[in-house]
Amino acid sequence: MRKQIIIIDEENHGTIGAATSYAAAKRYIIEEGWLTEMDDVYHDHELVNVKELFGENWKERVIEQDNDWFDGMFYFREMDLAE
Repeated sequence: MRKQIIIIDEENHGTIGAATSYAAAKRYIIEEGWLTEMDDVYHDHELVNVKELFGENWKERVIEQDNDWFDGMFYFREMDLAE
């Protein structure tokens, strides 16, 4: 049986981590400080502060976003994991 992991790439730094799921990958970029409430992100073609965009529950809201939302910042790709 094959297992897959999610590789996390950051626009400027390349591969920054791996996770067991897309949700775990999104939690990783938050927990490791790659994305903070103070960061600006593109939303509807303009830069918006993450906390202003999503409010106090910004972490949960970021994790809910589909992978396309992260385009230009982070990329997630599946990779087979050898055991």
